[in-house]
Amino acid sequence: MLFKSLGRILRKRHESGVTRAGFRSGIVAGLIGGLFSLVILLNKKAFSSAYSKELNLVSSNFGMSIPLDYVWLISLILIPPFIVLLYAIIGMFLGKFLGRFKTRWVVMLIFSILVGALCGWLTDLPASRWLILTFNLIAWFVFGILFMFYMKEEREQTDTPPRD
Repeated sequence: MLFKSLGRILRKRHESGVTRAGFRSGIVAGLIGGLFSLVILLNKKAFSSAYSKELNLVSSNFGMSIPLDYVWLISLILIPPFIVLLYAIIGMFLGKFLGRFKTRWVVMLIFSILVGALCGWLTDLPASRWLILTFNLIAWFVFGILFMFYMKEEREQTDTPPRD
C-alpha cells in the first residue's frame, strides 16, 4: 500500500524530476544511516546496558518479562530497513521542497546538513550523541551532493529534445 502511493507521487509529470531525485538520494542516505545503525546494534553489550533498565521497568510494572535477546534481535531486524525507508521518504519530500525554490547548491547543502543535524538529534541509538550526529551529518551531506547530481541529470533529460 505504501509503495503504491509512493509510486503515484513519483509518476506525477510536473514534479517527477525533483521528487525522483530526492527519493533516490534519500535511499542512499538511508543506506548509510541503516548500515550505521546496524553496526551500532551489533554491539549487544552496549544494547543491553542501554535498554535493560527500561525492560526491567516494564517487567516490574506489568508483571511480564521480555527477554533482552528477543528485543535485540527484533531491533536488529527492524531498525535498519525502517531507517532506509524513513530517509527515502524524508528525501522525497525534501527534494520536493528544495525543487520548488531552485536555490543555489550551497543553500541546498546547508539545508540538507540541517536536516541531518535534526535527524541526528532525534535518533536514539546506544552510542554517543556526537557519533550519531556525525554519521547523520555525513549521510545527509551525501544526500545533498547526490540530490544536486540527480537534479542536474533530470534537467539535462528534460532539456534535450526527443530524438526521432
